[in-house]
Amino acid sequence: MITESLANDGYAVIEDFCMESELDALRSEMSTLHEESSNFIKKHSMTEGSSYLLNMVPIRVQKSAEGLAKTEHIRSQFENRKISHIADQYLGQGWGVSNYIYHRACAEEHGTQELFPLHYDNFQNCRCLKGFLYIEDCAIQNGALRYIPKTHLLVRKVLSIKPHASLPDQENHLDAMLAIVEEIGLKCFTKEEQKIIDDLHKIVLCPEHSLKHAIEKKAGTLILFDTIGIHGGVSVARGERWIARFHLIDRKYRFLNHPEQEGFALGMISRLYSKMKRWAN
Repeated sequence: MITESLANDGYAVIEDFCMESELDALRSEMSTLHEESSNFIKKHSMTEGSSYLLNMVPIRVQKSAEGLAKTEHIRSQFENRKISHIADQYLGQGWGVSNYIYHRACAEEHGTQELFPLHYDNFQNCRCLKGFLYIEDCAIQNGALRYIPKTHLLVRKVLSIKPHASLPDQENHLDAMLAIVEEIGLKCFTKEEQKIIDDLHKIVLCPEHSLKHAIEKKAGTLILFDTIGIHGGVSVARGERWIARFHLIDRKYRFLNHPEQEGFALGMISRLYSKMKRWAN
């Protein structure tokens, strides 16, 4: 059911993924990490005032003496059997973890602008499955996630027709994607795809139109989605948004970017490949 939703719509919602005791543990871990400013946490520009974003990369966590212990609860969310099984089915065997994040966004800092404008994330033409866990109730008023159904299929098709659009220096926001669609021409798309494209144009003209795709759910809800689909958070007009999120990446991306998650031999090959690529550029 979940993998079917991911394949067909690009996202799946799992309500009551966390019990209240688990949510309490996540809130406590999140607050402690922020207060202690641990050295394995990457600083982020969205950390200001009462808002903060704590970005953790597995290799830095592992190298820190207390990293694994201090991130026990957020890691448990994607290390459990249910998520592993879903990742095996959607990403294939040998998937890895790119990073995991705690994010507290408050109205004082984010009340007048979208947390994340509508965009897509292309992981070097590999597959990425993002987990978005609401630690507190989340609605349109406090930054609910928007995901436009079936756009994961549309964006992949566009990038397959125009490979240059997937280069790292290319824009990944909604306007840029629609500009590429116009360059290709509507005749290259099916009627169903054209309906999605028409909906995206309406969203650009009237951003409020995207709110029908906002996923308003209670604390403990996990949203899994393919990052290549069009998504983004709305503004925090009132209150706060507390979320934990993680990025699971497929075998190819893991090999290219995370040699520390490979065995000794493949890890050496991965590092050598990365060096050769840098020299070539």
